[in-house]
Amino acid sequence: MGTNTFKVQVAGITKTTSIEVTQTDIDIYIDSQTAHRFKEIKPTTKTYRILNHFDYLDIIEEFPNKINSTEAVKKLKSLSQEVKFEDDLIQTLLQKTQNNSRLTEFQVYIVLKRNWTDPIASPAIITAEEDTHTKMEERKDGSINMDLDGKIGRNKKMYYLSPNNNVVIAQVHGHNKDQRSNYKNIEGTSPTDSNTAIGNGFNIYSLRAYETKVGDQAIIDKVDGKGLPSLNIGATRGRPNKPDKKATFDIGRDALDFWSKNPKTYTPKKK
Repeated sequence: MGTNTFKVQVAGITKTTSIEVTQTDIDIYIDSQTAHRFKEIKPTTKTYRILNHFDYLDIIEEFPNKINSTEAVKKLKSLSQEVKFEDDLIQTLLQKTQNNSRLTEFQVYIVLKRNWTDPIASPAIITAEEDTHTKMEERKDGSINMDLDGKIGRNKKMYYLSPNNNVVIAQVHGHNKDQRSNYKNIEGTSPTDSNTAIGNGFNIYSLRAYETKVGDQAIIDKVDGKGLPSLNIGATRGRPNKPDKKATFDIGRDALDFWSKNPKTYTPKKK
């Protein structure tokens, strides 16, 4: 429901009047395969919904040039479901990553868990997936490898699957205290983080574990999928009930906001 204000003229006298009009709420719809937005849909809310690409094409065909109409939106809702954000688990694993990143880096993936072929058959959740594939002897001071499976989706849009077959929309890792003699850590993400973010097209977040005790809040820095860095965007949750706590950060929504809007298109290398 909304209010429209306009002027009317009656018998030479101009008056301003308002009427109540019904406005259709339009959510953000993302492809269940790649987690990218259907750009033809113009959202008016911040709610995410997941939809199969083929169902979307059917609705486009049924409502040509009217995908944002009340009738089309009703059909979109019936074939989709709302994406939930599992922030408690995300915050738990962020803190665990900060606690573990003492001598080497630990990481966690921010992922979309879903059934992409039938997106309303099981819950669609933005959550965190712990890195359990990297062995301690494979971890190095200042670097860690991601175990991702690159895919080419609809319209040659790139996306990545985690070891648990979830869509990866971001990565978070702890910056450990540099173990080399006469070296000191510099705040913010690293050049390697930036190159990785640009190459994969998703946000990379780093936790300042090097200046933080185990269990305390660590400052979070970010470089987005286009290489734009941001400092001190929030903090991990730290210990409960500690006074003067810094604000935590909604990484799940921040990651999905960027990923869903900025698809990377696969371009074959020239021979």
